[in-house]
Amino acid sequence: MFANNGLLYTDDLINYTECNFGEGYEDFVAHDLLEIDGQLYILASKEQKNGKFKTCVFVTEDLE
Repeated sequence: MFANNGLLYTDDLINYTECNFGEGYEDFVAHDLLEIDGQLYILASKEQKNGKFKTCVFVTEDLE
């Protein structure tokens, strides 16, 4: 899994699947990843209508 202005998952470094953050978070863009003790932390943000950014940290153990 890697972040490159999006969140991509691959098992073989040839075929990639774009991941999403779920309902309500469709327009969030992943910027960075960090794995600690089997937990994956994903830093993501979304530009709001007023021009400010909303930033969230998503946490998961399930990479799929």
